Amino acid sequence: MIMMMMMMFDDDFDDDNREAYDRKSRSKISPAVNLTTNTITTTSSNNNSIVVVVVVVVVVVVVVVVVVVVVVVVVVEVAVVVVVVEVVAAIAEEEKEEKKER
Repeated sequence: MIMMMMMMFDDDFDDDNREAYDRKSRSKISPAVNLTTNTITTTSSNNNSIVVVVVVVVVVVVVVVVVVVVVVVVVVEVAVVVVVVEVVAAIAEEEKEEKKER
């Protein structure tokens, strides 16, 4: 690739030689390399399966964390409601006793 780039800037390197060099270099390089954008595209199923496994694991972890947070919030809210109801009941009981005493 570096040689190809160097030859592109060479004034003596004409278009016919460049085309011959491109054909020759394409035959040596695996078809997974895209010569026009200099990017490597993976066609391997191993890389794709690793990505899928990582994505699935991340999604499962996020779902578990969200479920745990929701359960904790619901339990705390129920506990707060129970405490408030007991306090209100105790206050009402004291008021009843005060009215009976009067």
